[in-house]
Amino acid sequence: MKFVKKNLVEMERCYTVEPVNIDNKNGFAFASDGESGKGIAFLGNNFEEKEIIWENAGGCMSIRQIPDKQNEFLTIHEFYLKKSPSLSKIVWLKKINDTWVKKDLIHFPFIHRMDIVEVDNVKFVVFATISLFKKNKEDWELPGAVYAFELPKDYSESFYINPKLVFEGLYKNHGYFNNGKGQLYFSGAQGVVELDLIDSHIENWKISTIYNEPTSDVLLYDLDKDGKKELVKIDDFHGNTVRILKKNKKNEYEEQYIYSNGAEIIHGLSVIEIEETPVVIVSVRKGTAELIAIQFVDGEYEKEVIDSGFGPINVSTANFEDKIYIGVANHTTDKASIYKLIDN
Repeated sequence: MKFVKKNLVEMERCYTVEPVNIDNKNGFAFASDGESGKGIAFLGNNFEEKEIIWENAGGCMSIRQIPDKQNEFLTIHEFYLKKSPSLSKIVWLKKINDTWVKKDLIHFPFIHRMDIVEVDNVKFVVFATISLFKKNKEDWELPGAVYAFELPKDYSESFYINPKLVFEGLYKNHGYFNNGKGQLYFSGAQGVVELDLIDSHIENWKISTIYNEPTSDVLLYDLDKDGKKELVKIDDFHGNTVRILKKNKKNEYEEQYIYSNGAEIIHGLSVIEIEETPVVIVSVRKGTAELIAIQFVDGEYEKEVIDSGFGPINVSTANFEDKIYIGVANHTTDKASIYKLIDN
């Protein structure tokens, strides 16, 4: 595979990247996990159009576009591992008369992952916390938990949010994956937990542990096209190894592929199909600082280095008008970048 790279902007502690559609234009939004950061989208032909969504707000862990609402987003602001008590919150952003306005949706300690899901035509916000309370950055005594609440229907409404506890006891929560079919996956020190969104009643949602080894980020996808999903995981918390696992006849996960290669912190995972072949994109924040692609070809997994030395922390993939793009937040070198596939 051959990609062409475009550096979009210098952004201190560039952390978050997400495909977006603003004013009917496709693109990627980037944000910083540092203090007083910005949220910036790059849109349109060759991503030449810059849209500043917010300024002077950092600690951004997630950006999510509200389904069926083109110019409305939810984002996590003010998440900092080093600050306690935590100031983290979920913020609702909306473009009104060419100006982005924002409203705090909910304040809650150490919100680390967040998504918007729709069940039986009801939109829910689901969020995961990394801990209930931290005395300092290295304090992991208390676990995090997963909560959910129904998203208010209109930005202009007055509201009071009282989130429901979905499950608790998730230590060092880091990873999150939505399979798009009603199952959400959260990972941490205990392994990987599946949350099955049975119906629009939160109390009916079912949880089960599907893997019980420490996991940072995770995704599940049928990579070898045999009808069964592989589990792709990063070891531990900010670990240095990626593994691809597959269930055997005993319904136990067995290792199919391993990658480390001198990496120090492997942080982000994404998957996209390129000419009907699933490709896993992996970002390595420290050490080799590589951006790599892994795919199943002729009975085995092959790795290809797309780029190195820039320290990507998070990656996101998109197919815009049959063209494949990778949005990359380079945390180590403070750069927001796009890679476009030009040859496979």
